[in-house]
Amino acid sequence: MTIRLFDENPYLINCTSNIINMEKNNDDILITLDKTIFFPESGGQLSDKGWINDAKVLQVFEKDNIIYHKVDKDIPISTVECKLDWVVRLDRMQQHCGEHILSGVFLSLYNSRNHGFHMGEDYVTIDMDLKTISNEMIEKVEDAANKIIFNNNPIHFDIVDKSKADSLPLRKELKVDSNIRIVTIENVDCVACCGTHPNGTAEVGLIKIIKAEKYKSMTRVYFNCGLRALRDYQNKSKIVNDLCTIYSTDENSIKSKALSQSEKIKELSQELKKIKNLLLKDEATEILKNISYNSSIKNDLEEFPITKVFLQDKSFEDIQSLASFIMEDKKTVVFIASEKDKKILLAHDGTFNLHCGKIYKNTIKEYNGRGGGGDKIAQGSFESVDDLKNFFENIF
Repeated sequence: MTIRLFDENPYLINCTSNIINMEKNNDDILITLDKTIFFPESGGQLSDKGWINDAKVLQVFEKDNIIYHKVDKDIPISTVECKLDWVVRLDRMQQHCGEHILSGVFLSLYNSRNHGFHMGEDYVTIDMDLKTISNEMIEKVEDAANKIIFNNNPIHFDIVDKSKADSLPLRKELKVDSNIRIVTIENVDCVACCGTHPNGTAEVGLIKIIKAEKYKSMTRVYFNCGLRALRDYQNKSKIVNDLCTIYSTDENSIKSKALSQSEKIKELSQELKKIKNLLLKDEATEILKNISYNSSIKNDLEEFPITKVFLQDKSFEDIQSLASFIMEDKKTVVFIASEKDKKILLAHDGTFNLHCGKIYKNTIKEYNGRGGGGDKIAQGSFESVDDLKNFFENIF
């Protein structure tokens, strides 16, 4: 069994170890050591990274009580020098300790327990058994958590047996019966945990809750700690400063300025839509007046008039409006195509005994198209203009 040096000293960044075994699993090179400073991914915490001699440690995981170090090159079985990537280790410790602090605060303030923890490279989540959470609650939790960081509460690590663990105010039920590692943040949290943590809460630096959302019957809370929280703040600060420049205002006025601009854009969009519809209505009238290939189609029972139009510069939204205006002016089946979007519409107002969707279903795949619809309307799309044109020219 590999000696877990990180349990004894999470600040140890170098050690000399002996390679016990090297094996290859597909393209993965896996190293086992007699002792290691590298934490294996477990308990929701990501693994450490670093170097064994000059080979990069890409991932560390544990299987059947064996710790495997995935590296980027072969290493002969020998005595090796291990070096931890401290920036990565500190990040893992900050995020994991932040999870403990937030879990303790949620329990203290709202009697809410953490039922899920995930640490990603960009953010961390916890799943709290709260059906709803308000912005006021989030702010209260965030303030209390950061106060604990500023107080620098001591963090203790103890290996205890089951009877001793049962006497402790544990936040979660135990999943093991022996060699139980207890992490205690004084006056905040007490829980069995295998992860790496700092000696005091001040090393977490900062906790920032990013957002909270409903997840199943709980609330999923997204947050960052330490340097991640700083980088997140720097990025958002840049965004705010850029917006202030764009809107020629200060950060306290940017929200109202953006809302005002949004309302103006909405009003202008509505006016533009009205004008566009008037133009499209006039165009529909001209199409009916000048089109040279009005024809008819037959099914088993009757003959229907059809208006076929192929337009190069109109969007699919435009041809939908044109079809509506054409059908307002004339009882006709409309078959209209947009070369711009490589889409085509077949529609009528319900006057005719014609199932548009069935026509598409029975024919469109032969022309490399996709689509379908109901009785009165069907739409299709094509990868190429040539396929669209072939469909348009040959169906009716």
